[in-house]
Amino acid sequence: MLRKKRLSSSSRAMTGILGGVLLVVCIMGFGWLLRSHTEDNTNSSAWAVLGLGSAAPADVQVSQLAAMGITFSQAQQQPKLSQQQALFLANQLEADAASKAKKTNAWYVLLNYPNAATPATHTSFSNIPVWMIWYQQVPLVSSNVVADGMRSSRLYHDIFVFLDANSGKELLSIWA
Repeated sequence: MLRKKRLSSSSRAMTGILGGVLLVVCIMGFGWLLRSHTEDNTNSSAWAVLGLGSAAPADVQVSQLAAMGITFSQAQQQPKLSQQQALFLANQLEADAASKAKKTNAWYVLLNYPNAATPATHTSFSNIPVWMIWYQQVPLVSSNVVADGMRSSRLYHDIFVFLDANSGKELLSIWA
């Protein structure tokens, strides 16, 4: 027959302390995991659902876009389209970029992109409320080495998708 041993009060105390320490370590590990993920993907769709996506800083300017004359200002009004909806639409429009991007950001901003060229090369935008979805470090894949000569030394590019914040309609898509 098996005999059941009763744990002494000191054994119970040690077991309780050990369990508490393991619980604290697990909570700290989960916190570290959560923090590291939000630093890498600040506005990914999973975090947007949880409401953890960040609003665009007042001085959001992207050098690649600024070189083309595209600037932003901070929007004060609420968009009709949520961040989650904008990410969903953009991910459908740019499915390949969405699946391969190392980082994705979504910012609600006012788009300014004047058309200074004659004849007009694009629609002029002035303080248009948009969701700017920025797919960063999308692998650049060239299937035609002969046409390219040598493969480009550049391995990644960024894709910017601008959606009307009220209708969800794509206004602009730029590869940089």
